[in-house]
Amino acid sequence: MKKTVVLSVMILFLASVVNGQGGIRFTEGSWAELLAKAKEENRMIFMDAYATWCGPCKKMSAEVFPQEEVGNFYNAMFIPVKMDMEKGEGIALAKLYNVRAYPTLLFINWKGEVVHKSVGGRQAEGLIELGKEALDDTRNFRSVERAYLADPQNSEKVMAYASALKKSYDKSYSEIIGAFLKDKPADFLKSPLGWEIISNFIEDPSSEAFTYFVNNKTAFETIAGKQEVETKLDKIIQVMIGQALRKKNAEAIEEVKQRISTVYPEKADYYHKMANIQYQRSSNNWAAYGYAVMDLLKLYPEKDGQQMNAYAWDFYQHVDDQKVLAFMTKQVGDFIKKEDSYAIHDTYAALLLKTKKYKDALKEAKAAISLAEKEKIPFEETQELIREIEAAMKK
Repeated sequence: MKKTVVLSVMILFLASVVNGQGGIRFTEGSWAELLAKAKEENRMIFMDAYATWCGPCKKMSAEVFPQEEVGNFYNAMFIPVKMDMEKGEGIALAKLYNVRAYPTLLFINWKGEVVHKSVGGRQAEGLIELGKEALDDTRNFRSVERAYLADPQNSEKVMAYASALKKSYDKSYSEIIGAFLKDKPADFLKSPLGWEIISNFIEDPSSEAFTYFVNNKTAFETIAGKQEVETKLDKIIQVMIGQALRKKNAEAIEEVKQRISTVYPEKADYYHKMANIQYQRSSNNWAAYGYAVMDLLKLYPEKDGQQMNAYAWDFYQHVDDQKVLAFMTKQVGDFIKKEDSYAIHDTYAALLLKTKKYKDALKEAKAAISLAEKEKIPFEETQELIREIEAAMKK
């Protein structure tokens, strides 16, 4: 035991000496050369699969990869590689490894097989833990996959594998769940396990499982509670609307409205209005969009600050109808009394400028800057807005 501890300490010490400057040292070479190196050194490749436009990728490169403790671990245990998935060999590798989002962090053995993977940025501690998971044959993705393949009708193994696929943005998880449910009796889903499957994995509005869910909504409310069931249904309705919007025609929107009336009659009116808002926005029909938002908010006041701010900013940028602008300006003014944030004050100031209420606009812009200073948020754009307001006041 003591020898093992001493050896571990020595590995980390030697790694830190070799690193010198600290941080991960990424290896360059062709993919064939990297696989050969992995075989020769009996180490996995750690691939940072990135895109040049990806914000979290840039953040990890600037703030996480250069950290000494991260470098000590990854340089000793893996062959680190950075791969632009939209250039050179990265294009083919993105297809081979089903990379759908960035950053995707892959751990690949010398045979080119994925042993472990994760999607999304991580801080230093989380990245080191991810590497430890990759090295642990009881926790890595490959072990979960093998357990599932050995017993594809075991509910726990199915759920674990489907969860691992979903976390890595691999849509094949729906096929795994579909195969598991294929020969189950009709009432199988009407159970705590059935609800777990529906709440975590059923997202296709055209699936049989979704139809079963809708038809047995009351039973699921007994199992999971009304709020949980409504939240799940809301998410799938949004998927339905999104699918209709991609068709880019009014007929598709009318069809989805009819379907919403069937599957969710209690909230059909609300979602009809939401679908109309999203359609008008995607069509850049800003005059109709303004009235659609007004139509919604008159009956269903917005409770979410980010959504209210998004509506208001759209109005500032694109809506010119004075009646609709006056309505939104009042809505935001009332909303600020309940939620005090830099973003909403800044947008409110912009709306007041557009409606030529310059003194109020200046007051709100200054309030926005005060909040930005407290929240440590950059406020250069608000300073520019103040200059626009002051210039308008001089005219």
